[in-house]
Amino acid sequence: MSRDCFTPYDWSRSYLLPADVASNIELRGSVGMLGAHNAARGLLVEVCRHTGAHPAGLHYAETVLGDGAIIVVDVTATAHRPTAKHSV
Repeated sequence: MSRDCFTPYDWSRSYLLPADVASNIELRGSVGMLGAHNAARGLLVEVCRHTGAHPAGLHYAETVLGDGAIIVVDVTATAHRPTAKHSV
C-alpha cells in the first residue's frame, strides 16, 4: 500500500475525549499527531462504550531505546462506572 492512498483525513481521525478528561495528551487528534495517541484515546472510548462507564483520565508514556526506536511502555485509561441504583 502506497503512502499516496492516505488523505489528511486518515491522519487526523481520532476518538474525541470530553473536555473534563484528565490527560497528558491532546483530547483530539490532528494532522501529524502520533497514531499511538489515537490508539490510546480509542482504548478509553471503547472501554467506556462497552461498559457504560464515563471517561475520567488518560495517561500515555513512552521511552526511547538506545537504538532510537520508540516503544510505548504505559497507557492507562481510567473510567468510572455509574453507581448502581438498588430498588427495594
